[in-house]
Amino acid sequence: MMAAYVETGATTAVTRRVVMFEGDFIATAPHANYDVGPGAREFVMIAPAAGIGSQLVMIQNWVAEFRARIAAQKAVR
Repeated sequence: MMAAYVETGATTAVTRRVVMFEGDFIATAPHANYDVGPGAREFVMIAPAAGIGSQLVMIQNWVAEFRARIAAQKAVR
């Protein structure tokens, strides 16, 4: 991840580039492999876990899933 210093005026030019941090992060083309946190003070990136390989689990509509699991646990008791 890099930061770029940009000057604007009659033309726009990148005057300097600075490496912010480096790491072994997972690319998810064509999507961005990072997100910026509130206030632009932190980044969230996906990195491989040691010994596991790359795996990403995304649960959509997790509230309904949570409620269904709670209901199932109550039914068993």
